[in-house]
Amino acid sequence: MPEDFRLIADIQELIENTIHQRSLSTRGDECHRTTIATDDGSLFEKLSDWSTLPSVDKNNHKNFLEENYSPEDLQLAYDEYFARHGRIPAVRDFRVFILQWQGRPRKNCLVEMQQKNIDLESDNKFQISIRSCCACSTEQQNQLQNLITDRVNLQRRFEQAIDTAEQLNTINVQHVTNNGLLQNECTRLIGENTQVNTRCNRLHQDNRRKDMQIVGLDKEIVQLSVQVAEKETNLKQKDTTIEHLTSQNEQKDTTIEQKDTTIENLTSQNKQQDTTIENLTSQNKQQDKTIEQKETTIEHLTSQNTELTVKNNEKDGKIKDMKCMNKKLYSDLKEKQGMCEEKERQLKKQCLVIDELHVEVSATSERLSNLEKGLESKKDEIERLKSENLSQNKHISEQDRMIRDLNDKVQSQDKVNTDLFQQLLELKNMLLTVNQRQEAAESSKKNSSS
Repeated sequence: MPEDFRLIADIQELIENTIHQRSLSTRGDECHRTTIATDDGSLFEKLSDWSTLPSVDKNNHKNFLEENYSPEDLQLAYDEYFARHGRIPAVRDFRVFILQWQGRPRKNCLVEMQQKNIDLESDNKFQISIRSCCACSTEQQNQLQNLITDRVNLQRRFEQAIDTAEQLNTINVQHVTNNGLLQNECTRLIGENTQVNTRCNRLHQDNRRKDMQIVGLDKEIVQLSVQVAEKETNLKQKDTTIEHLTSQNEQKDTTIEQKDTTIENLTSQNKQQDTTIENLTSQNKQQDKTIEQKETTIEHLTSQNTELTVKNNEKDGKIKDMKCMNKKLYSDLKEKQGMCEEKERQLKKQCLVIDELHVEVSATSERLSNLEKGLESKKDEIERLKSENLSQNKHISEQDRMIRDLNDKVQSQDKVNTDLFQQLLELKNMLLTVNQRQEAAESSKKNSSS
């Protein structure tokens, strides 16, 4: 701020020391007067587009030219424009030309040269100060523009970071939901696995119990087979005894038949030999006795045969019953073997299912571990983004603070510039009043001299 006040003081001093072109031109008029006084109205009417302008513009242009220039300067500028361009000027062209016009040539006296040097130095100082002010203002504007662009870029990066953070949050929420679903699926699979394990354990227990039953049945079957073998051996022995007895009976039958034949022969002999009957009666009695004994033995054998046949029939029935029981036991064994085979197949299938479930559980555990690793990496990335966002927020706050400081500086500089502009306007008005007073004094001097 003190530098600005010093700059304002320097500018004010330069402006106060600056001599207006009008004063030079008026001093030059005293030295070198070459124009012919003409009527102001005739000069303005000479302009090419004066008649087409409205009255308001005419008054504005006329007041501006009359306030800032003398009639001689206006006439000289008009003649100079016509000499340079070879045509009558328009109002706007005439104003531009007279603003850029250096005035009439005059004698280079020593005082004017010194004044000109002073004016040049003051102009150079004024231009240097103005250039430095412009450079400072442009530099400040460039800094402000750079800060604004940095802020816009940071805001854009901050918005992008917010978008990425929101995307990561949505991805994290989706991963959390997927993790929950996978955990529910894993709990369900674990429950099913426990159910399958309980079923498998129960089936193993059933199979063990059935194996024990099968072992007991095998033992019973072995015992029954041993008993059947013993009974078959007994039956074979009895069959051999029956065959032996039947062979004996057949032999006895043959003997009886032989004896019958002999008896018949004897009876025939008795009939034929009636004479020898008495001799043989004793023999016949003895033979009758032997026959009676043989008949008793035959009856006894027949009774034994009937008993044996009954026993054989009973044994045949028992054997048939045993065979039926063996067939039933064999069919039961086949059914039990089929059931055991079916259970073994089911156990194999269940073992395969359990293996698949173990594989799925291991795969799900691997997926869960991978998801946990991904979640940890996502969490680390989110933490990193949060830290970056915090640093960016700090940088943005610093940039905002710098921008606020620069805005304050710019506002203060604007205030200083407005003050300078007001002071310049005041100085301009002061210079105009001074010039008017000088012109009035010169005109009074001219009138007094004339």
